[in-house]
Amino acid sequence: MPFNIALHISSKEKLYKFISLAIGVLAYVFIISLYLLILNFTPATEEGLKIKNAVNGFTFLVFVYIGLAIIIAMISVRIIKAKMFGNYVLVNEQQFPHIYEIVKDSSKRLGLKTVPEVFIYNSQGIMNAFAMRLTGSKKYICLTSAIIDADNDKQIRFVIGHELGHHVAGHLNTWFRILAFPNLFIPFLPFALSRAREITCDRIGHYVADDIHDSASALQMLACGSAKLNHLMNHEAFHQQEKMVSPLWRFYHELFSTHPRLTLRVAELKKWAQRNPN
Repeated sequence: MPFNIALHISSKEKLYKFISLAIGVLAYVFIISLYLLILNFTPATEEGLKIKNAVNGFTFLVFVYIGLAIIIAMISVRIIKAKMFGNYVLVNEQQFPHIYEIVKDSSKRLGLKTVPEVFIYNSQGIMNAFAMRLTGSKKYICLTSAIIDADNDKQIRFVIGHELGHHVAGHLNTWFRILAFPNLFIPFLPFALSRAREITCDRIGHYVADDIHDSASALQMLACGSAKLNHLMNHEAFHQQEKMVSPLWRFYHELFSTHPRLTLRVAELKKWAQRNPN
């Protein structure tokens, strides 16, 4: 069956995305309307002129800061690229071709027109992977040395599929970030959206891995981190840990977290896999 992104996006992500966009659009409409209201309906008195000048001065400063932010972002992008190409290892046909084949095959399965550039870097034992977009449509994925060492190739396929999911699902879209910028001032909403996106990408990773055992064990390895214990992991026992903490404290723990608990992610993915066999 061809990949359909709409079937994999979590209901919570759809909800939080809608709320984020609604808040963003309303905030921008309110600000622009207020600006036009002040300019057009402020009386032409001395006090009114002072108000208009103050508003125009503030608007000028806003555009100055936006310009500075763009310049800083452009410089930062080039510094980050210099760091990546100078200190990370670029995966391609000549460098770790077996990993590149996983990326290439996974990208094809997900319908990506171009294969993202993938880097591996020395993480000093920290297990992580992340997706990036620096400029334009160029896509990147970074994998830590620790996750490569601990996971087997099937688990790495899930991890790569998960990170590709961020690109496929539009999580790194610049226009969405700009439109939804005001939601950063809404308590807990950015964190809730981020957690929902991780659930979406777990589903996409599972679609790529095509095996619930490999998908669940890849998530559990983020908690375990031991290559020696990898094949000995008991997924059901790990899943049961979710019930060992009260709902209140589970909720409190996640309020300011960008990622759901790993026990919850395994549980959610297993339920998803049962309802939606690839």
